[in-house]
Amino acid sequence: MFVNKTVFKRLLKDAYNNKRLRIGDVYGGIAISAGYWKLWCREGYMPNWFKASVIELIGEFPDVGTVVEYGKEKVPQQVIADNEEYDLHSRYLKAKEPYTVTPVVFDTKYSSIRFLQKNETKEIIALSETLYQMIDFSNMEKDEMRPAGPSADKYGYQYYWANEHCVLELFGIDIGEGKACEVAAQLEGIDFEEAK
Repeated sequence: MFVNKTVFKRLLKDAYNNKRLRIGDVYGGIAISAGYWKLWCREGYMPNWFKASVIELIGEFPDVGTVVEYGKEKVPQQVIADNEEYDLHSRYLKAKEPYTVTPVVFDTKYSSIRFLQKNETKEIIALSETLYQMIDFSNMEKDEMRPAGPSADKYGYQYYWANEHCVLELFGIDIGEGKACEVAAQLEGIDFEEAK
């Protein structure tokens, strides 16, 4: 699984503590929705550390076909959710706009921003570096394929990495105006896809 164990556990716990954690046994795997990121892993391909991290926090996986909302000091509640929201594999297949991850990280007073570039237009978008650090190719199984991505749908707000067993969706962030915006504008003059 191309997910960093330490970062995943921290972000999972943060979502639980902030009452933003939804977990479902849907589409032949486990889907996790945690505010600004989502993850789906195919049944039978979840590493033991992944299952243990989830079970340690919520006790047991939801029943097949259900999505449950969890939170600190909150009674777990089954939610009726838009099915497509948790069908990350289908959402990934619709995400046809390729992006390149740039090596540029911009630190602000409160967070770090990772810049991505749309391959076709060279437009620069921003992700939370904290979320981006969840991606860890060194943690993959020997027979696991390197994930494709990032790619986005035509709206360019959700970005996907996926392989045959797992799909990760990260939400972009609005950098507004200021220094980060100025840096992004300068980066549009560089073709990061060509530089790879």
